[in-house]
Amino acid sequence: MREQFRLLFIEPFVRRRIRNGSKAWVITLDGLDECGEDQQTKRHSDDIQRDIVELINGFAAQNLSVPLVWIIASRPEAHLKAVFTQGNVQDNIFEVEVPVDSPEACQDVEKYLDAEFKRIRERYPDHISESSWPTRSQFEKIAQASSGLFAFAAVIIRFIDDPVVRNPVEQLKWVMQAITKLLRSRNHLKNPLAALDALYTVILSRIPADSYEVARQILGASMYLDRKKVLRGGWNLALICNAYSIEKATAITALSYLHSVIKFQPEARFGNPRPTCYHTSFRDFLQDHVRSCGYLIEPAVVGSDIICHVVSWIKDMYSRESKP
Repeated sequence: MREQFRLLFIEPFVRRRIRNGSKAWVITLDGLDECGEDQQTKRHSDDIQRDIVELINGFAAQNLSVPLVWIIASRPEAHLKAVFTQGNVQDNIFEVEVPVDSPEACQDVEKYLDAEFKRIRERYPDHISESSWPTRSQFEKIAQASSGLFAFAAVIIRFIDDPVVRNPVEQLKWVMQAITKLLRSRNHLKNPLAALDALYTVILSRIPADSYEVARQILGASMYLDRKKVLRGGWNLALICNAYSIEKATAITALSYLHSVIKFQPEARFGNPRPTCYHTSFRDFLQDHVRSCGYLIEPAVVGSDIICHVVSWIKDMYSRESKP
């Protein structure tokens, strides 16, 4: 990463002095907290994110004449708050808290929804014959519930456009039920995450009980391993399933119900890295007993559970190998 940074910024802007004396360029890093681990160097995402901040800070502090202005957008994760409050970094930044429901954010979400619904209509002409799908009333309710939150809008679109279900009309009905209930309760006015929570609850409630238990085990193990900074390439989906004695087909079926909230491709190789959440809000939802209610996943409990399963799996494996 340091070599890439050198080639992209130090070499052209410091050594070759490109744009020296010109108007500043703005470089935006959006969603720094979503930056994942490096499969080549095996470094955890938290360390990489901190390195990015320190690289930019060092570059900006040492090269004041370079016409670059940096904007870093991120959720206030603990490890990032720590690096931004370091003396050598804090002196060089200007912090702005951006409200999710600003007029600009709401307009951007509406544009996104409009474009995505058009794409879905074109993808399913046999299901959707009306050019006004969804109706204006439905669209306005979805936009109101989104309240500028792109994560919510993205989950809705992935849920409606689920390639496994392939029925956007029926999927939209489920979305509207959740949103109508939410808007009537007015919980979204008190809790900005209420809309996401309502949608996550609908998604989880539609999973059959046996498949949900499988999905819960896999997600819980993945979240626990992420918390312990175990690289995804090391403990992949196959190892988790082996530990829990879950068949490949069973795992793929269970995870397919969560297409809209986790990064997982049913057609991918079974040895691919373990699934991960599209947005950290889903992980936070599952770990919060107030928000998730009956869908709570406690990392500490999962940790002891997976360790017990791994020990049993290893014992069973050695037992089979030692038999004549």
